[in-house]
Amino acid sequence: MRLPSQGAKDRVRAVVLVLLAFCFAGCSSVVESKHYSKAFRLASMKKAYVVHDPGSTYGCANAAEEALTKRGLTVTSGSIQDKPVDADFYVEVIDRWQWDVAMFLASLDIRFVDNATGDLMAIGTFRQSTFFHTFPDQREKTFEVIDSIYNEQPAQKQEEH
Repeated sequence: MRLPSQGAKDRVRAVVLVLLAFCFAGCSSVVESKHYSKAFRLASMKKAYVVHDPGSTYGCANAAEEALTKRGLTVTSGSIQDKPVDADFYVEVIDRWQWDVAMFLASLDIRFVDNATGDLMAIGTFRQSTFFHTFPDQREKTFEVIDSIYNEQPAQKQEEH
């Protein structure tokens, strides 16, 4: 009977390590944002209102406030009933958490809604598997989702004169 060579053992070890790394690394991503109208220009909107969900820990909502403020917007927050009429748009933050060894962010949806019409302007999403997952930083993921909304906004068509 012939024993496996050292090279064969090294290849098997490398394959096993790669498979283990894949299994324990988790699968998560910020999904490409969707924009529902080219008429809305986020760059021209300077006042936002972040809606706080009473059932939330506010971590992602607070991070959304911070991310928008860093973009130069004037941001206020509170319940939907207290939404000011002079805000250009409001932000709905829907974070879903799961339990493993500790709580982890399973998904995050951030919706930009026109304050005057109630029309959905854009949505950004973070998703990860609940089986193979990581323990992402909620602030970092919130910033990434908001960045994806701003960075992936479709170009506005030029009007002909």
